[in-house]
Amino acid sequence: MAVFADAVERPPAERLPFVAEACGSDPELRAEVESLLAAHEGDTDFLEAPLIRAADRDTPDLVERLQAALGTAYRIERELTGGGMSRVFVAEETRLGRRVVVKVLPPEFRAGLSIERFHRETRMAASLRHPHIVPLLVAGQSEDGLVYFTMPLIEGESLQRRLEREGRLPLADVVAIVREVADALAYAHANGVVHRDVKPANVLIDGGHVVVADFGVAKALALAAGEHERPEDGPLANDTAAGLTIAGFVLGFALQDTLSNFAAGGMILAYQPYDVGDVIEAGGAMGTVRKMSLVSTTILTVDNETLIVPNKKMWGDVIRNKTAQSQRRVDMTFGVGYEDDIVKVERLLQEIVVADERVLKEPAPVIKLNQLADSSVNFVVRVWALQQQYWDVYWDITRAVKLRFDAEGIKIPYPQRELHVNMMRGSLDDPAK
Repeated sequence: MAVFADAVERPPAERLPFVAEACGSDPELRAEVESLLAAHEGDTDFLEAPLIRAADRDTPDLVERLQAALGTAYRIERELTGGGMSRVFVAEETRLGRRVVVKVLPPEFRAGLSIERFHRETRMAASLRHPHIVPLLVAGQSEDGLVYFTMPLIEGESLQRRLEREGRLPLADVVAIVREVADALAYAHANGVVHRDVKPANVLIDGGHVVVADFGVAKALALAAGEHERPEDGPLANDTAAGLTIAGFVLGFALQDTLSNFAAGGMILAYQPYDVGDVIEAGGAMGTVRKMSLVSTTILTVDNETLIVPNKKMWGDVIRNKTAQSQRRVDMTFGVGYEDDIVKVERLLQEIVVADERVLKEPAPVIKLNQLADSSVNFVVRVWALQQQYWDVYWDITRAVKLRFDAEGIKIPYPQRELHVNMMRGSLDDPAK
């Protein structure tokens, strides 16, 4: 079944051509693998599928064996369809009175199964504790070789069922779903677990709460389908890697960043803190937004550099939108000498501000003595202007102040320090003293 395991890892459109090439002139093997693929791809919504007849697929024998393996801890109620690579049952946990899902590995996948590695993968999945991950409760094996594991029963519906029912979802719902799924995947990848079977059928929605199911299970089942024959299962396999190949580890962390950027992009598109054409400062960049996508934001800086900033960095930082409002306040500070007439300075600044027609009357301009600094007396001038005239007002008023101060004899001091030297009498006549 290594051919089946390899086929499952490929995109759906590439699976059948791959099987045809891999099976070569063995039509029986090809038919068997294609049948398994059909069952796997039919795993679209096992939690909501109708009940199957008890006589199908040798159910009575399997139910009896499974019930014997579970003992009195669980009572099997019924079987669900759509299990794909596993048989799926609903059972009641008798002591706690809660309903769970029991997945059983079918007989055709048990041949050659590496039980040790299977349980290693399920132990890793069971260690995950996250609000958006369906936990793995119990994994076990009966004396006659029946392999099973249990998970909580989610009473809601899958994302696939909702998409089939509603079609296109509202943007706000998409953003919420993507963000919670990305949060779950990022947590799992940080703990060394890669899902390997993320699809709408494995994203479950229960009362607005989104959870991802089958973490670690897809990989464990793939191992049962023949992955144990691969090199990483040999004597050189690294137990501390807990079944993850180096490629899978790298892919997991790469996917973590991609999904985080995707989720952040969805939040940006939903809440619209900025839009194309806005001048913003965020993510360590400042400039005009030229392009927005779910992954990144393109910014053109004032010195004509193009920056492509990941949305994760944009959303995770303070966003300053400098053009979102129609008006902006222009703050300026001007220093004069301590010997200058501060009443005269206030009058001159007031005349300069009033003379500029671009300065708005409301809110009213503010001119105040703000600070007695080391080398100057500092006045703050705060005026309001249209956002597109911000820099013109700033530059023109600054120039007008310099010209007017020069004409009126007002000094604009520069940082300086006065030194007072006391000479002792006779020190110049007798250097030895």
